[in-house]
Amino acid sequence: MKPSITLLRLFLITSLLGSLLTPEALASSPVLGVMFAQGNIVGPINDFMDLLQALLMLFGLIAIAYGGWLITQGRKLEGFMAILGGFILCMAVPIVRYFVELAGGSGITP
Repeated sequence: MKPSITLLRLFLITSLLGSLLTPEALASSPVLGVMFAQGNIVGPINDFMDLLQALLMLFGLIAIAYGGWLITQGRKLEGFMAILGGFILCMAVPIVRYFVELAGGSGITP
C-alpha cells in the first residue's frame, strides 16, 4: 500500500471521528445524549490536571535529585540536563494552564 493512500485513509478516519464526537453529535444521539447532557467537562479536566501535576512533580523532583548526584560525580553536563529536564517536568502543568487562560480557555485553574 502506498504511504499517500494510508495517510489519506488516516485523515478521513480522524476527520470522521472528530465530527462524530462533537458535543452536538453526542447530544443528538438518543442514548449518549441523555448521558452527556448534564455533564460538565471542566471538573474532570481539572481533576486530571491535578493528578498529572502531582505525578510530574514526583518525577521532576527525582530527575532534579539525580542531576545533583550526577554533578557530584563530576558529570556536569548530564547533571545540568537532568536538572533542567526535572524543572520542565515540574512546570509542565502550570505552563499549560497559563497558556489555556491566555488563549481564553474556560476555567482550567488550579
